[in-house]
Amino acid sequence: MLSRLRNRCHRAFLRWAYPRLCAWERVTGRRSRVALVAVWYRGRLLVVRHSYRPGSALPGGDGRRGETSRETALRELREEVGIAVEPAALVQAGPADGRWTTFEYRPATAPSVTIDNREIVAADFLDPAAIADPTRSLARYLARVRRRRAA
Repeated sequence: MLSRLRNRCHRAFLRWAYPRLCAWERVTGRRSRVALVAVWYRGRLLVVRHSYRPGSALPGGDGRRGETSRETALRELREEVGIAVEPAALVQAGPADGRWTTFEYRPATAPSVTIDNREIVAADFLDPAAIADPTRSLARYLARVRRRRAA
């Protein structure tokens, strides 16, 4: 019971802090570097739900000082969904889009997904056509995937 209360408090803090951090970045012009990871397994894409913002998203997050985009992607993938991979297993999905870099990971076997139920409250492999509420970053990535397949 104590862990459930702790998780609820953590989620409440994230819901409070996230919009303030976004506003601070807009006011100061500080823009963090973000690395996302598209994990594909048997034609399905791993999407997560954050506790502090709506929509389906790719695992990923802000880079730390001195961290490369690949290092950020590896750390965030491990922290958010419990998937640890070798750096060479991540393939950059096209050129970096401003401050956003998206990587793809295509494991040979189904990865075991573990969430903390604090920052990430759900994670599942979905058919891309079934993702009804993508975040802007996920929608941009899926549009790029569709363009690649059409070419």
